[in-house]
Amino acid sequence: MPPTALKNKILNILSIICACHLFFAGLDLPEVFYVYLRVIVSSVALLTMMKNLRKNTIYVIIFGSIAIIFNPIIPIYLYNKTVWVLLDIVTALIFLLEAYDLPTIKSSAMNT
Repeated sequence: MPPTALKNKILNILSIICACHLFFAGLDLPEVFYVYLRVIVSSVALLTMMKNLRKNTIYVIIFGSIAIIFNPIIPIYLYNKTVWVLLDIVTALIFLLEAYDLPTIKSSAMNT
């Protein structure tokens, strides 16, 4: 397996892990979990952004925004839990979309 394929596979696994954590974020969990969630989501978003830096500009914008929203250094506080739950679900779906590379699958299926 070439090194690039291995890196992509690892990043896909990290994206899936992020998505799972984001789906659990809607539960009533201790504050430590949410700090951990900010660290892992912003880190994987930055890695994904760097992976797509030259290939897909929209992914760079989307994952850059996710990294800013979830950053643990200067946290953004949305005091409404409903807004965070909605944001967590949308972000989880974006991570799953990136992990399974659905736009590429759709375009390749249309070409056959």
